[in-house]
Amino acid sequence: MSQVFKKVRGTTSSEWYIGSGDIDVAGSPVVAFRTTLDGLVEYREAGPSTPWKWLGALNDAAKEPTGFTEPANIVQTYNPTTRTITLTGTVEAYWRGERVTALVSGWESDPHPGSPTQVLYLYYDGTSFVWSTSLWSFSDLLIAFVAFSGVGAYLFTLRETHGTMPWQSHMDFHENIGTWRSAGGDVTGFVLQSTTPIDRRPLVSECTVNDEDIPTALPAHTTQDNYTTAHLDGSDGALVLTTGVADIAWVVGGVVSWNEFVGGVWTNTALSNDKYMSLWLLAIPAAEDTTGNQSQNARFIWWAGQAESTLLAGEQARSPSELNLGEFASIAPEFVFIEQVIIRETGANDFEIIEQRRLTGNKFSAISGGSGGITDHGALTGLADDDHTQYLLISGLRAMIGNLDLGNNILTNTNAIQFNTTPVGLVHVEGQAHWDDDDKTLELDTEISDVHIQLGQEVVIRCQNNSGVEIPNGAVVYIDGAISQRPTAKQVQANDLANACKTIGMATNTASAGAYVYVTVTGLVRGIDTSGLTEGEFVFLSDTVLGGLREGQPDAPNISVRIGMVAYSHATEGKVLVKPSLFPQLAKLSDVSARGTQVDGQILVWNASAGTWNAIDPSATSFDSDTILTDDVTGQVLVDDVTGNVLVTP
Repeated sequence: MSQVFKKVRGTTSSEWYIGSGDIDVAGSPVVAFRTTLDGLVEYREAGPSTPWKWLGALNDAAKEPTGFTEPANIVQTYNPTTRTITLTGTVEAYWRGERVTALVSGWESDPHPGSPTQVLYLYYDGTSFVWSTSLWSFSDLLIAFVAFSGVGAYLFTLRETHGTMPWQSHMDFHENIGTWRSAGGDVTGFVLQSTTPIDRRPLVSECTVNDEDIPTALPAHTTQDNYTTAHLDGSDGALVLTTGVADIAWVVGGVVSWNEFVGGVWTNTALSNDKYMSLWLLAIPAAEDTTGNQSQNARFIWWAGQAESTLLAGEQARSPSELNLGEFASIAPEFVFIEQVIIRETGANDFEIIEQRRLTGNKFSAISGGSGGITDHGALTGLADDDHTQYLLISGLRAMIGNLDLGNNILTNTNAIQFNTTPVGLVHVEGQAHWDDDDKTLELDTEISDVHIQLGQEVVIRCQNNSGVEIPNGAVVYIDGAISQRPTAKQVQANDLANACKTIGMATNTASAGAYVYVTVTGLVRGIDTSGLTEGEFVFLSDTVLGGLREGQPDAPNISVRIGMVAYSHATEGKVLVKPSLFPQLAKLSDVSARGTQVDGQILVWNASAGTWNAIDPSATSFDSDTILTDDVTGQVLVDDVTGNVLVTP
């Protein structure tokens, strides 16, 4: 095919190419060509009255090119009152290769149907302009769509004035490319790991997003408030957009929440303490509204997370492709996720931003660039501000507000441990040590709720009650044996000559049969009845009450055991300072050799060579004469050889 052209500048800004020859397009002679400002080639088959058609690359007019010649120079507005779309600017469009002459600057659509509850699509089908709730065909000339929620709330308007191209190509672009960020959209103005409200309210720079071939410049979000958030609601996943929100997180009744599908219904669930959640920032190439600012409010939307994670890594691994978009899914190719912001619940329904991650790619392949996270601790700012109260200060200048669990590790290399000398709100816990302000010493909690050991001021023995009956608190006991390497204890009485001498101390808790009893060997026993005793007086083991006390020594032959001294006389809060002291029987003195059975009339005789006192029966001993058994400077002990009487001579 050959052709000779000459170039003529027309009255418009387009360039015309007019010539003659044997060019044939679809069986018709071509009499004129032109190129538009954006480089598209058009042809006209006959005279000036015939429509211009798109020739493309001069090689294929059969692909039925459809679209607008200068999409970047078209301004689209929506009037929520009249329910119409208006196009201004350089408005020139083709449907399947034929010029749509009705579309000029200032064109206004017919009103769309009232009270819609879904997306409305506006397009030209070759005959008329149509508002429809059904998705258009890509062989139609797309103009705009207006989104409404399932409850009839107006959400936003999107431009669909795509450039002229074969409609088949447009369909491929839509299904495989969709929308992407080409510039800007940077999230700034926040402080990581801060719960101060202003520090977790980011700014968003001006952002250019491309819906396939249509670039839209979205104005920056320049105030640290007035955000738009999104979540799903109900069983059908209705989209809820909330504008004018103070924070980027979804807060319900003061509670930071994530969007959970539970029991067949989308609802809000409180973000658990110390758990992580992702917030997703999406950009929409929204058009302008003639009244109000709803579309522009929706240009940047913070989408609530639909899961929470125990570990930060769980959120770092997430992508926007995991999100359920509900009724928004039908228009998913028309917007793009541009940022992932990971937050953490810090307690008391508060949160902090942990990491910001830039997303790249289009809606179908958005991935995290991970550029917003801190990978070097030295890059953190504000560490000296002490506004991260969940962390310990190595200086120790701020008190903790909770318990510290060392996880079975040991506290080492400390010079000293300073206990609070006025502890409050203590609960008895086995193994817990704390200061006893009454006795000015450390107190150790045992496994028995009412037994505390005052360290350094008492000595106790943990015994098992082997008596078969209860041992009451304050009962005097003796050690009667051992079970499983543990000493056993029973109550004792002073007239029990065999066992009273084994008295070990006083029970400091009530112990049922078989249970454990702490026996105080030295120290105070508290909370007992001492109302019948005198403060400051020594008390002895009772010869009439099992395990009881008495003032003064019991009469012989009862075993005399001094238990201690009455520190406080009271019916229920009495105290005894325990330090048992056995007053032994004469025969049990260490230098008396009087073992075995004693006989009436026996006397002790000193054996100088053995160094012991020996028991003898004078009446059973023969003496040749009066015998001096013992002699000292003060007198003599004599045995009369006739009568056998013992005489003491001073």
